[in-house]
Amino acid sequence: MNPLFAIADLVVVSSPVTSGYDIGEIGLVTSVERMAGSHFIYWVLFGKEKEEVPMWEVEIKKLS
Repeated sequence: MNPLFAIADLVVVSSPVTSGYDIGEIGLVTSVERMAGSHFIYWVLFGKEKEEVPMWEVEIKKLS
């Protein structure tokens, strides 16, 4: 299975589960890690924190 998001995709927090970020915050995908099986962790850079944060695909949506 391929990841839903690619490096350099702009994403918005849509359903924060474990991250503690607010809905509507925008970030940039900086890397993708495959976890067990078909699960991926997306490292997202948020401007206000200036650090990469791991996000599950259910927590973010791609901005077109």
